[in-house]
Amino acid sequence: MMKSTVLAFLALVTSTWALSIFDNQVKVSQVKGTEIDCNGYGLMRTRFLPCPRNLKQICGTDQNTYDNECLLCSANVEKQLNIRKLHDGPCIQCPKEERHICPMDYTAHCGSDGTVYPNKCFFCNAYVRSRGFLTFKNYGKC
Repeated sequence: MMKSTVLAFLALVTSTWALSIFDNQVKVSQVKGTEIDCNGYGLMRTRFLPCPRNLKQICGTDQNTYDNECLLCSANVEKQLNIRKLHDGPCIQCPKEERHICPMDYTAHCGSDGTVYPNKCFFCNAYVRSRGFLTFKNYGKC
């Protein structure tokens, strides 16, 4: 009786350990965005030197648009955050419901599903249909 109890306990501990490793791997793979190397922006111990004024917008994982990578790095240092880069260009804010009529302009949006959507409206409609699982990859072709 004692041996079977010990074996059952060991089986439970082993399965819990294995599941925790799998769960941690899933969490790591779900981290969105790309880490930015902020070392090239004059990082001082607690602050940055002034950032250049070049306009090369990027979208951060906090869903804010930054004028360039340096400003995103500066926000991370100033607010002690770990904001990552989601994609180049401004952040895309989609409505909660599909639009029934989309404009006919063409500004290609590449989705995480590998589909090129003709513009933001079509991309957002697909985003709503996916219940938020579709993500924006980049402007232009996939």
